Order: sequence, then structure tokens, then C-alpha cells
Amino acid sequence: MRTLDGVRSLQYFNLLRFGATLLAGVVLAKSGLPPAQIALYEGWLFFGNLFTFYWVIGGQNAVLQLFPGLEPVRRAPFFQAVWLSWLAFSGGVALLLWLQGEALVDRFTRFDRLPALGWLALFVWWQTPSWLVQAWYLLHARYRSLLAFAVASFGLQVVCVALPLWTGAGLEGIFRALVLLAFAKMCWSAWLVFGRQPWRPWWGGARRWAWAALPLMAHVLVGQSVDFIDGLIVSSQMEERWFAIFRYGARELPLSLLLVGAVVTGFIPLVAGQ
Repeated sequence: MRTLDGVRSLQYFNLLRFGATLLAGVVLAKSGLPPAQIALYEGWLFFGNLFTFYWVIGGQNAVLQLFPGLEPVRRAPFFQAVWLSWLAFSGGVALLLWLQGEALVDRFTRFDRLPALGWLALFVWWQTPSWLVQAWYLLHARYRSLLAFAVASFGLQVVCVALPLWTGAGLEGIFRALVLLAFAKMCWSAWLVFGRQPWRPWWGGARRWAWAALPLMAHVLVGQSVDFIDGLIVSSQMEERWFAIFRYGARELPLSLLLVGAVVTGFIPLVAGQ
């Protein structure tokens, strides 16, 4: 049996994440909901990701780049400062969605309304810091824990879609369930970062992280924004039901990209540590 290493654990992580997204889509498609209702679910997640994808990926890669070169005594304070920075930044995005969400939806889509914008704001605020769990487990060589977290997290994601549909709670129930899951994941990430360490954030490390992350964020924004631009074009020019058809029709099976992406991400801390 092959030994589980960082690259292989990330490959499994990416496959589980995509599999959960695909399975949730199948559950929705088979639920009997009309395409317009499914479009609201897809639009809800789309808008949450639209404002966070570039700095989540870029910021995570900056953590993987800087952490191996730090003195051991600096590593825990560095992670604490970065986690708090993520929480503050995602809180700013959440506030924007809370105050201007309806205006943004009116400006960029033809949806009559996007429901549960308050829940979306909470989802973005709590979900974003939880992505640091992946980096924490990888950098501490906790590969089996990373895989266990992926199974639990993405498995519960499917449950958060299927259970409300089965009980008749509808889209509102799905949104609430996803927000609760995001809160639980945020609490878990906070426990990993703060639970067994004294409170001593290293803000100088957070500044180093920010400077390292800015070009990486810009790179991701330019390189991966095409998917979101396509979505904005469809949502702004066509009726909302077509957005669901577009999202499901454009959902490929990029297995090779997922595996190669995990290799690239897994090698960042290895190269940085040399």
C-alpha cells in the first residue's frame, strides 16, 4: 500500500471536493425543483465565490510558501495572525454583501431576487477561514487528518443539500444548513490554530504574508476569472433558469487538472523549505 504523502492527500482532497459538488448537483437535478429554483442555489454559491476565490487561493499559496522558512517558534504565531487577517477580510466581504448584495444582484444579473443574502454574508464570513485547515494539515504533515477532514466536510456538504430537500425545507433550509456547516468548519480551524497554543499573533508575519500574497492573488484573479466572467455574462443577459442550465452544462470532469493542481500545491512547501 502506498504511503500517504502531501501530494497524494491533496489529490484525494480535490477529488472529494469535486465529487461532493457533482453529487450535490445530481441531488438537486433529481429533486424535482424547477430550473429557476436550482439557478438560485447556483447563483447563491456563485456570488459567494466571486468575491473570495482569488484571495483564498493566492493567500493559501502564500502561507504554503512562507511557513517552511520560518523559525519553529514563529510558526504558530504566524498562523494565528494570518487566520485573524482572513477572518477580518472575509468579514469585510460579508459586510459588503449584507449592505449592497441586492444592488449587486440587480446590477449583474437578471434574477428577480437572490434569496437569503444575509445567510450568504454569514456563509462567506465563516467559510473562508476554514480553507486554512487544508494548509495547516499539509504543513504539519497531518495527511490522514486532512483526508478525514475532507471526507467529513464534503460528505456533510452533500447532506446539507439532500436533507432539507427530503424534509421539505427547500432552498432556505439548504442555505441555513450550509451556513451551519461553515460555522462548524470555522470553529474547527480556530481550534487547530489557537486551541493548543498561547494567544500571540505575529503581526509582522501577517504583513509578510500580505506582501507575498498580493501578486499571487493578482495571478489567480487574471488566470481563473474566465469562469466567473462567463457566469456573469449568462446571469446578466439571460433569464435565471438558464443560469442553472449553463452551470450544469459547463461543469466538466477535470480530473487531470485536479490531480496536477494538487501536485503543484503540494510541492510549494517542499520547494520553499529548501
